[in-house]
Amino acid sequence: MHAHNQTHGAKMRISFVLVLIIYSASFVNVVADYPCVCNYKDYTPVYSQASTGATMFGYMNKFDCKPVREVHGCYSGFLVIQFENKYGYVAEDPNVRLQSCTGNYPFNDLVLGHLLQIPVTWPLGTYGLMETSAGCPGARVPWQSGWRHYDTEDSGPSNRYSSGISSSLGGSFASNNIKTSFCIKTVSTTPFAREWPRGSYCLLKYGNCPNGFSEGSIYWDDEDSSNANDKGGILPDGSYDRDTRINYCCRNDRQSSAAMTLPTDRPFVLMRYGGKCQTVYGMSFTNLFVCWDDADNSNKDSVSGMHPDDTGDGHNHELHFCYYQSSGHGGIMG
Repeated sequence: MHAHNQTHGAKMRISFVLVLIIYSASFVNVVADYPCVCNYKDYTPVYSQASTGATMFGYMNKFDCKPVREVHGCYSGFLVIQFENKYGYVAEDPNVRLQSCTGNYPFNDLVLGHLLQIPVTWPLGTYGLMETSAGCPGARVPWQSGWRHYDTEDSGPSNRYSSGISSSLGGSFASNNIKTSFCIKTVSTTPFAREWPRGSYCLLKYGNCPNGFSEGSIYWDDEDSSNANDKGGILPDGSYDRDTRINYCCRNDRQSSAAMTLPTDRPFVLMRYGGKCQTVYGMSFTNLFVCWDDADNSNKDSVSGMHPDDTGDGHNHELHFCYYQSSGHGGIMG
């Protein structure tokens, strides 16, 4: 049996990449991205409570930015900031924006003892993931969906795949046809996004590979007779006609056993590289495989560059997919 479950969940609750408890204003050299509210109006009042009738602490001038109290709090149309070492409320407005700031934390504003929480979101760049049976990951990212239908060999068809794969991987899987689905991130920068962490894994290529990745491709020689290949939606870089070529972004700059941090609120899939699935904090993984029975006559299957693990025989591709789901040791919102 090719599929097997392996659990590598973190032993502690993982909620954020960066958690700082501010005890003293003497710590002035901490530099990182942090969530902030920036004012792009002439001025914006700062209130003591979530009401314009409350006491006014002061103003945010144009282009002022203040650290937030928390990213996801709901205060009836107000954002909560840290303002002159106390919590203040500013009314939501198109010109008052929650964003990411870079540089020294403004300790003249931070509330002493404040737990500063930096949310985890999907990393920088444009790229794709294989879609899971539950859909695309992370509501913060505007994922675009697409799909590819492979008309595989019709004579003595012998596609193979992990038992129960349809409960994990999006698409459909039959002996003579395979359909896979994709989630494509078409916007490079989203709030609080960082670079992809080091590790051993692959992504679907869409535009330039993110920093730290190398490019490669896999070419499928699909059915020659009465070819019924099809496609739809937004697709990874490649070619999609009577045959299929998909381009990938892969990296191998850290052992797969060294856990990396990604959002854990929804299942997702990374493509395997180096024989083992990459460990992710707070997630267990299942190693899935799909083997395409490609054209029997004059087969032109090929690979190039740095590409996902392919354990096929040179005439039939067998790729491996790492399906991640929460291990129950805490979540990271994406």
